Amino acid sequence: MKLRHQTFLLLSVPLLFEVIFICTLLQALYNAEQEFLAEAQNREISMCVNSIMRDMLQAVTQLGQRYLVKKTDFQISHVGTLLDDILEQRKTLKKLIAKDSAKRKQFEEFNGALDTQLVTFDEFREMMNGQHDLEALQVLRKLNSLLSTVNESGAEIIQSYEKRGEKRKLAVVRSRERVRTIIVLGSAFNLLLVAGLGWWTMRFSLSRLKTLMRNNERLAKHEQLLEPIEGNDEFAELDRTFHKTATALDEAKRREREFVSMISHDIRSPLGGLKTTLELFETGRFGELNDKGKTALTKADKAIGRILEITEGLLDLDKLQSGEFILDKSTVSVPALIKEAVAMVHNQAETNQVELITEISDDAEIEVDETQILRVIVNLLTNAIKFSKQNSQVLILAVREGNNTKVKVIDHGRGIPAEKLDSIFERYAQVELADSKEKKGTGLGLPICKAIVVAHGGLMGVESKLESGSTFWFQIPSPQQAAETERVGSGASQSID
Repeated sequence: MKLRHQTFLLLSVPLLFEVIFICTLLQALYNAEQEFLAEAQNREISMCVNSIMRDMLQAVTQLGQRYLVKKTDFQISHVGTLLDDILEQRKTLKKLIAKDSAKRKQFEEFNGALDTQLVTFDEFREMMNGQHDLEALQVLRKLNSLLSTVNESGAEIIQSYEKRGEKRKLAVVRSRERVRTIIVLGSAFNLLLVAGLGWWTMRFSLSRLKTLMRNNERLAKHEQLLEPIEGNDEFAELDRTFHKTATALDEAKRREREFVSMISHDIRSPLGGLKTTLELFETGRFGELNDKGKTALTKADKAIGRILEITEGLLDLDKLQSGEFILDKSTVSVPALIKEAVAMVHNQAETNQVELITEISDDAEIEVDETQILRVIVNLLTNAIKFSKQNSQVLILAVREGNNTKVKVIDHGRGIPAEKLDSIFERYAQVELADSKEKKGTGLGLPICKAIVVAHGGLMGVESKLESGSTFWFQIPSPQQAAETERVGSGASQSID
């Protein structure tokens, strides 16, 4: 799955759930609101019926009192007000029950009884106004009887709505609980969903990223890459690029070896023969040369010697990096090795007016190819002398650090810029472009030295600052440590940068 698809999934799934969650919550809130409105309507209907029954009772009571005590018209007008209020309450009740088909029959019975009661009120008032007391008494009795009917009908309505109201109250409580449950469970599920998708995406991406990082390290070390990542996402595409790059590098290394092999067979041999011929000319075997010819002969001999030196360096470096170089190891004394190296560069040091100083902490022994390690020390000393100022010193240190013997060559020359430190051990690397001509450097000495040290299971590095000199060092493991390293790493191939 491509990264854009993962991102879309990571965003769209929680968003879709949020939409569903909000819609569900809104529906639950709507249902709760409807339940609440229905419960409020029930209360309002009950209150309206109660109000009608109360007003009706007061109206009948006041009419009865007027009949008995012959009260003034004030009570009659107050009864009219009560009757008007009853009519308004009945209109409100009619609107409230208009959509309630289940209770319409009860309302019609109550309304019929109420109409009869109101008509009887009018009859009673006519009798009273006409001074027909006996007929008025009969109508008053009828009013009391009708009042009982209205009260019974109203009581049934109130009782039924109270029962329904209790159910509505429970429904409102349940709706609130449902809303609360939806909020809690929805929020929890959303958090789990986002966390789960995030964890899955992170685990998926990190596992692939880890493979890419390991392949990147292996590519830098020229080691075989891990199996290609399956899929069509960006990580798989990048990993395929790594594999293509590794294949291209292998092909380039193969061609480089073929080129070096060509140099070995097609250039070194003719150059060797040419150098021998020039040496014969120099001995006068083919006749004496004038001074100009001797000068030209000397330059040609040096040029061929330099080409042969570069060729031999390339061949040695290729053998070291390909693992074809065989080390002839033996136990060697470090002080004796350094003493021999100093003797080999003594004349160069005197010519450059550089003093060589050795400091050796103990008589350590290392198991190495004596010729190759001597080559490393001589190369480091030669470079140190070459780049040191006149009347300065070059210090050679040998110390024991844990299970390793460390050799340092410290000069007081011009130093190396910080940006050059990482590339100083690469092929043909020079601190300055003029060094290859002025200092007669090939740019292969340090890469060969590092390859030799690494082939022995050691490390090599440099510390330097401009105008403060340089410290080149290498460390070789002790014989016991080297044997253990070889035992652990037996059967594994290692390439040398």
